[in-house]
Amino acid sequence: MVYGCLPQIVDEGLKDSLEKFELDNCVHQEVASTAIAEAEKAKCDMLMQGLEFSRVANALNKELQSLRKDKKELHRKLHDKLQDAVELESKLVPLREKIATLEEAQRANAKKMANLEKRSTERETLLGKVEQDRDKASKELSETAAELA
Repeated sequence: MVYGCLPQIVDEGLKDSLEKFELDNCVHQEVASTAIAEAEKAKCDMLMQGLEFSRVANALNKELQSLRKDKKELHRKLHDKLQDAVELESKLVPLREKIATLEEAQRANAKKMANLEKRSTERETLLGKVEQDRDKASKELSETAAELA
């Protein structure tokens, strides 16, 4: 009896195994489909990131070119300003020498002025004495003339 049921048991076992295999196969296919979809999504994300990177890289390159242009312009302006400074310095050197000469002349004139003021004071003092002597002599002369008269 067991031998008669054996093909049926084997059939049912095979059927169950086949159903389980088909069910597992469906599950694996869904997992594989999900993995493929996720891979496609990751690929799209990477493509979008690549595009964004390219956009940012292009913007940065444009900014770098602009900065290099600005740098050249600033170097040119700095060179021009330095040239102007050299020209001004070449004009200032003779003026500084002239100022030094004038300051020296001013000091000499101040010294002369001090000497002249000192001599003027001495002469005023001497003139005061001379006037006193003259007044005294004039008085004595008047007295003498009065005595003689």
